[in-house]
Amino acid sequence: PVTSRTARVWAGTRPENAASQRVLERAGFTREGLLRGRLPGPDGTRVDSVQYARLATDELR
Repeated sequence: PVTSRTARVWAGTRPENAASQRVLERAGFTREGLLRGRLPGPDGTRVDSVQYARLATDELR
């Protein structure tokens, strides 16, 4: 488990950042979904974010 006091840790990355997604998956995070328009982008646009999480109850991989 992550810790006995931490219930959930989350992280996000841009969809095109495959390297960061691999790092999160190797660290035991589970992909939970795509958040459309989550992050500020260039010129006032919004860009998507891929959401990952790790729960205290998750086993180490």
